Amino acid sequence: MDCHSEDFLQSKGMIFNKKFLLYISKIASACNFEICGLITKKKIYFLKNYADNTYDNFLLNPSEYYHFYSDIICLFHSHPEGDCYLSPADIENVQNSTLSSLIYSKEYKKFLFYSSITENKFIFPLSSV
Repeated sequence: MDCHSEDFLQSKGMIFNKKFLLYISKIASACNFEICGLITKKKIYFLKNYADNTYDNFLLNPSEYYHFYSDIICLFHSHPEGDCYLSPADIENVQNSTLSSLIYSKEYKKFLFYSSITENKFIFPLSSV
């Protein structure tokens, strides 16, 4: 189910700090690899991408965030090329996670929020932030 209004995010308590979203887009725009990290209500954490191929994938090390796991709203990463839809690797990752995901497309300047619990998706442009 694709959801195309802020009502979906509001109903899930997932309205993001606009400064966080702008910061993600700014950092992603400066990089030619997938950036990744985690968002809590009060802080954004940019973490090292441990994937073998950081251009097409991302991999986080749980030892870097296990101590604040309960505060995490979602994980995020960028797509240096292409849209913000879930790639095959993203689908595999979300199927093995209870955390929601936020994906930023550097090329199209759009975000996709994906709830791993409800499997709902919400796409919104950077210009709406």
